[in-house]
Amino acid sequence: MRAAHLESLSSRLALITAGSAAIAAADDGDLGLFEEALAVPDAERWQFDRARIQLAMVSDCGAPAR
Repeated sequence: MRAAHLESLSSRLALITAGSAAIAAADDGDLGLFEEALAVPDAERWQFDRARIQLAMVSDCGAPAR
């Protein structure tokens, strides 16, 4: 997704791209990618996609949702 630069097309695709990267790397227990995904500008507009990323963050890393 990042190679195709989908994040440059819309804020929703930026959120999904960053969230997908965070979920794929969740085995490392690193919250940084999740926090980066949730900090995408206009992320709050896409409530369902944002909630999916938050759920993945909580279930994969055991971190509290933000």
